Amino acid sequence: MFQRLLICTDLSDGLHRLARCVNSLADAGVTHVTFLYSKPVVESEGIPRLEPEEVEAATAAIQRWIPENSRLEVAIDVQMGQIADCILRAADKYQADLILLGTDSKSNLNEKLFGSTTRDLAKKTKIPLMIFRPQLLDVMMLEELLLRCQYLFKRVLIPYDGSATSNYVVDEIHQLASAKSGVEVCTLCWVYSDHNWLSLSGTEQQEISNEKLIPAETKLAEAGVKTHRVVRHGNALEGILTTAQEEDISAIAIASSSLGKLLEWTTPSLTGQLIRRSWYPVIFFPQKK
Repeated sequence: MFQRLLICTDLSDGLHRLARCVNSLADAGVTHVTFLYSKPVVESEGIPRLEPEEVEAATAAIQRWIPENSRLEVAIDVQMGQIADCILRAADKYQADLILLGTDSKSNLNEKLFGSTTRDLAKKTKIPLMIFRPQLLDVMMLEELLLRCQYLFKRVLIPYDGSATSNYVVDEIHQLASAKSGVEVCTLCWVYSDHNWLSLSGTEQQEISNEKLIPAETKLAEAGVKTHRVVRHGNALEGILTTAQEEDISAIAIASSSLGKLLEWTTPSLTGQLIRRSWYPVIFFPQKK
């Protein structure tokens, strides 16, 4: 599904532990991994500069986790500057097709705004982001993490409602799966509520939802992806999170054209709420214009 990963870490978010899992990532279809450590610029410290010993220390902190029998090409990049800008430079340099980063839960403000780095990247890049909660990675034993990486892209939940945005996600997954690597099963989750179709009975609403899922199922089947449909009644966010808990998934795939914009901060959309609330990794596809 994805072959060239850019894993962004501050060495305290758990993402650096993925260096021990590069062979499991190879099993998931990955061919190249870059670990990026970015030192933020602090204006009060005078002229910003990256000392050689800082580069050596950050490189060593990641290098020590990489197994000697690595089946992947692994690079380590240490930069200084605005974090989002460092990530964008590294993504271009190493031709990344997926950027992995953690949510910033150090403050209520950053949690509310998805973290400034995620917010900036959502506005500036066309490369998909895979967003993790650091707590998820911190508590896993190595054996659990190895297995998690092996199945990182295999079973994806797509919140689907027939909209252009959800169809965009289906198209992206179809395109990626056509490469015959990565995703194997997609759970299509449609959550409907009474205020949408007041004139229809619950049974009629469920039948219509199932019918609307058929084109998405057909599209994914063309790429060899097995599909499973879940139709629920109630709040969309809660329905999706409940489905994620009950189904056998590895990540949730979503898209948005407004994530990171002022409108998203003041009136959070389903996409933003999922990023804040989901304990599962979230693959975010920026909608290309």
